Amino acid sequence: MKKTKWLISFVLLITLAITIFPTVSFADEGDYYDQYEAFFENAPESYKDFIKKYDPDERTVSCGRFDVSCHVYKIALDSGVSAMDFIKDLMKKTVISPTDIVGNSSYEAYKDGIFALSKIVLAIFIAFNAAKIVSLRMGDAEDSATVWNEKIVSIVVSAFFLFVYDSIIEWILHAQELMMHEIIDTISSEEMILNM
Repeated sequence: MKKTKWLISFVLLITLAITIFPTVSFADEGDYYDQYEAFFENAPESYKDFIKKYDPDERTVSCGRFDVSCHVYKIALDSGVSAMDFIKDLMKKTVISPTDIVGNSSYEAYKDGIFALSKIVLAIFIAFNAAKIVSLRMGDAEDSATVWNEKIVSIVVSAFFLFVYDSIIEWILHAQELMMHEIIDTISSEEMILNM
């Protein structure tokens, strides 16, 4: 019973302290303004005062209780930062992982069908090129070495891509996922105050 009263008293004291005293800032006041002073030289004086109170680590501002313009700017800043973070999280959820695609049963059935069709097309391609090589050899025997080299290389390359296309698709999907995450991560809510 005594522990419960002590815990309730402690929680109430902390809540009261957070409510009464302004938020604690980790950066020294004016550090951010000093860093970007040239950027803010044409800003209104009230906005300069606001920026001097900005803490880039916490991405917020410590306003006095009765500083109305600071609270108005703070609402805009907090709304913008929250909106940017929400949009980034939403965009990250739209990027599909390659394992979600490749491991899907519909994709597996589609892949198996394409693979069977590809083997049939490769067999037709090999038969067609063999017939073409024989017919060219019959017509002009001197040119047969060049034709053989060309046809054998095209058959080997086609067969290679046929049997590794699954890995190539995974590599492409993985590269797409990495690029999308990099693009989304360039959206910076940390510098939101510069964009305001």
